[in-house]
Amino acid sequence: MEYITEILGVKISRKNWEDSNKLPYFLIDEYSFELVRLDNYNCVFIKPKKDVAVINTVKKHLIAIQKTCKYPVVFELDKITRQKRKSFIENKIPFVVTDKQLYLPFMGVSLQESFDSEPSTMLSLKKVLPSAQMILFAFIYKKCKPMYLSETAKKFNLTSMSVLRAARQLAEFGLVNIETEGRMKLICSNSAPMELFEKAKPYFINPIRKTVYVDKDQIDSSMFRSGLSALSVYGMLNPPQPEVYGSIGQIKNASYSETLIDIETQCILEFWKYDTTKLCDSNIADVLSLALCFVDNADDRVQIEIEKLLNSKEWD
Repeated sequence: MEYITEILGVKISRKNWEDSNKLPYFLIDEYSFELVRLDNYNCVFIKPKKDVAVINTVKKHLIAIQKTCKYPVVFELDKITRQKRKSFIENKIPFVVTDKQLYLPFMGVSLQESFDSEPSTMLSLKKVLPSAQMILFAFIYKKCKPMYLSETAKKFNLTSMSVLRAARQLAEFGLVNIETEGRMKLICSNSAPMELFEKAKPYFINPIRKTVYVDKDQIDSSMFRSGLSALSVYGMLNPPQPEVYGSIGQIKNASYSETLIDIETQCILEFWKYDTTKLCDSNIADVLSLALCFVDNADDRVQIEIEKLLNSKEWD
């Protein structure tokens, strides 16, 4: 904060922003919030708890925050890349990078041609395999009790090698331990289910591979309730229009549309990266996977329903 004083010559005070508890859970999980006073000007500084999201997601987060916050919102960052700075300025999003960059359109601007390097591809893409995510969720649903890999392979119709590879990845990320009992391998953890879910968040993938629109008569029994349709079954939301279904494979003789043409005759079809129904033994997407489908959704109603499910259903 001394950096702002040096550049703008203003007095600064900061404290916790009390209204932050009115925000959806996914925002509280994503950022820390402070009410900052710059001379006679109030604003809210938000600091990402992990890497800054892509600009489209950032914009959705700001829209959600501004529903509660009446002050300008400023991103407080430890570092910024050239491309990220360009995106923030083009979208008129205020930000401060200590000792390097200051972009407060409502007060002052000081920009330097000094940037942080982009993260390496290996680190930025280090996410769990679809099979690893499915196995971890199965483990969480079992209340983190030891789980034999051979039984897991049979349940999910996976090869022993693919299950072992997924388990090794989870162990590499420090999420589980692989132990041996005789000739059997099993995964274990000392974490509680909710604790493990939170710990694994940086590694999760969006289960949805692709979303298209199809005619309603192309929906068959191999498909399952997904998206808002699944959430309406679990929670209190009204069923959406159009309805949403999921599939784990290409559908034969089906014609797709990239855009919605007729809400009366079409529905949404989401192609999944793994078979979510094997996690809940029903024709509805499982709760934990469903929650990941809505990570970037800025609708308060959706986030409230997801929060209710995660806080009451899966950790019993």
